[in-house]
Amino acid sequence: MARSIAKIRETQSSAEAVKEAQIAKIESLFVEYTQDIEQMMRLLRLLREKGILDAGAAVLEQGHDLLEILVHQANHPGSIGGIKNIIAVVQGMTKIDAKLVAAVFNGVSDASRVISSGDADDIGDLWDIVRVLRDRDVNQGLTAVFAVLKSVGQHVDGSSSTRTSGPAGEGLEQNRNPVAT
Repeated sequence: MARSIAKIRETQSSAEAVKEAQIAKIESLFVEYTQDIEQMMRLLRLLREKGILDAGAAVLEQGHDLLEILVHQANHPGSIGGIKNIIAVVQGMTKIDAKLVAAVFNGVSDASRVISSGDADDIGDLWDIVRVLRDRDVNQGLTAVFAVLKSVGQHVDGSSSTRTSGPAGEGLEQNRNPVAT
């Protein structure tokens, strides 16, 4: 014989039970990863403030059109050379010391701030140039610029000249390909 019903329980619909379980799981994840979520929100805020988030969304929304433009541009004769140039620049950047690159960009940033504020030294005559050249920072900057120019020159024409050290550390130019006179 069947037993009689002694207790009546309310049952939630299965959809509501699933929803409550999902909410409980999300709440526990929020508690567990609070710092990570805060950092992610900070990153999103910065991306939005700098306009990168909008640009990225536009690229994704117009992805098909953008891809079509890129393919069309890549079909032009000079594009392959441009792509190779971009690859060469990226490969070259991997060979540069990151601290040096940061120093260069920090210097350019500081210089632009000085120029825009009007605090840059006025150069009116030859003596002003001599005075500025005595500044240790200017001297180091010029030394770096000349080192870059020398290296570029050596790579442009690998047979041009090399610099060797002479007496008292003076640099002497030696021509690898002397021209008979």
